[in-house]
Amino acid sequence: MKYVFCMLMAGLLGMQSQLSAQALSYVDPAISYQRILLEKSGEGSYKQIGNFKVIGTPYLYGNSFKGNVYTPAEKAENADISYNTYNQQVEVVQSGATKPLMMSLQDVDSFKLIIKDKNGTPEVLSFINASQVDKSKKLFMQEVYNGKRFSLLKAYSSTMGYVSTNYVQSELRQFDLIVDYYYFDVQKPGIKKLKISAKNLKSEFSSVADISAITSGDDFEKNTEFALKEIFALLNSK
Repeated sequence: MKYVFCMLMAGLLGMQSQLSAQALSYVDPAISYQRILLEKSGEGSYKQIGNFKVIGTPYLYGNSFKGNVYTPAEKAENADISYNTYNQQVEVVQSGATKPLMMSLQDVDSFKLIIKDKNGTPEVLSFINASQVDKSKKLFMQEVYNGKRFSLLKAYSSTMGYVSTNYVQSELRQFDLIVDYYYFDVQKPGIKKLKISAKNLKSEFSSVADISAITSGDDFEKNTEFALKEIFALLNSK
């Protein structure tokens, strides 16, 4: 399994990422991983959910990673952690344990995953419980950019979608990973979803800064997340 995961990661991290339902050439690495996994696994293995047989994986990058989990009462460090994007649960296996501890959204304040790229360089992905900032947001969100006023967040969620190559098994579904970006402004309540297009972003932040030089650049289409970080750096400089 580890070999398959490494091969998948090596393939997807060389690709560029895309936001679902948006006309950009960027494909988020987690979505790339999911697509490659579906291509390699086919319809041979599945997870039973209700009456459906669901192929693919609900887990972010399909695996467990070393990391830390923080709860209102305690913390677990250097544990094996899996993030289920379908039910927004965090599964934790601490040293010496044989079964994972299933932790729901209300059990967790935040957690960190340590993921290595194809070169073996570790990257720490930090997630917060978004419902603690905005009660209407019932999911975890990754901290992409933290600024003194504006912060950029990314949310992963999975749904059960139809399998386009399946014409026989009516109960067959696949996990479709959805990526959405949000932002938090310390001067305003709540967390707001971003519409990732040059027009919408320029309109959203027109009262703060002119971001047209960034949205018109190549990075905005080819490496959207990098461009978003540039936008938020500019916003926080004002």
